[in-house]
Amino acid sequence: MDKKELIAPCGLDCFNCNLLEDNLTDEVRDRVAAYRGIAPEEVACKGCRAERGKCRYAQFDCATWNCAQEKQVSTASNAAYSPAGCWPPRRRGRISPTT
Repeated sequence: MDKKELIAPCGLDCFNCNLLEDNLTDEVRDRVAAYRGIAPEEVACKGCRAERGKCRYAQFDCATWNCAQEKQVSTASNAAYSPAGCWPPRRRGRISPTT
């Protein structure tokens, strides 16, 4: 897959994530599955764009993804995106939209 497709709208690099299916080892898969109480086959991720904003690592629907889709922009660096108030979570100083 093209690395551009593995960069989330917020700028996170999915291609470096341990849960990306191409990077996932059996050990990590099994540990994450046991920790979360899910089946091992549910751990692997295809990246933010392929998963349509469902972050398997952070385990929440991404407000940044939803806003980017609504505004029809691909990244937070897009000039039309920033004034919309849809900053990436880390810009607001938090990882989760609930904290």
